[in-house]
Amino acid sequence: MPSPIRIQILRLCAQFVAGHGLADWPLAVSIEVPNYLARLTASEPEWSDALPIPDDCPPIIRAIMEAAGPVPMPGKQLATKAGYEYNSHFRTQLAELVREGYLRHGPDGYSKPDDAT
Repeated sequence: MPSPIRIQILRLCAQFVAGHGLADWPLAVSIEVPNYLARLTASEPEWSDALPIPDDCPPIIRAIMEAAGPVPMPGKQLATKAGYEYNSHFRTQLAELVREGYLRHGPDGYSKPDDAT
């Protein structure tokens, strides 16, 4: 079972992320706990680690990556541009691409990382 201080730190992280509207952003979180005074910093992860899309990826993934660009666009617009319906399956694919670092998700929508365009 986690110690009480670890539970408090996790709560602090959750409050920070929720309080700054970052729940859908991929973040690299660093926590320092000298003498039990926690300092939390968050930043975007390095995007240079993004791997190229494999040749054998599903057609929906390829369509999303071809439709996405450097300028953010809402998910519904991206779905239309990719030729798909904006449904739970499409949103799941978007979330997976964001989690893997192939796309960014911000307040204005989805876009490719700067170094992937």
